[in-house]
Amino acid sequence: MVAAYVENHAAAPPLALKGAKCDIAAEYTKKKNVIRLTLSDQSEYLFMTHDPVEMNQWQSKIQFHAGELSQLFTCADDISE
Repeated sequence: MVAAYVENHAAAPPLALKGAKCDIAAEYTKKKNVIRLTLSDQSEYLFMTHDPVEMNQWQSKIQFHAGELSQLFTCADDISE
């Protein structure tokens, strides 16, 4: 399924945001306005934005969706028990 997605739509498979953390990469000094996405498997991705406003928007949205997915899976686990 992932291979079909990559073949038809994207250069890489989507990232699993369940349990992910997103924070401002303040110690990263090579570029400005960088956020760090750390997935539950501890892999890290850095994203550079145009300005601090956009950086905060991306961080908020990623945190929201990562939390939403975690809650969704927690609810599903509760239902299946």
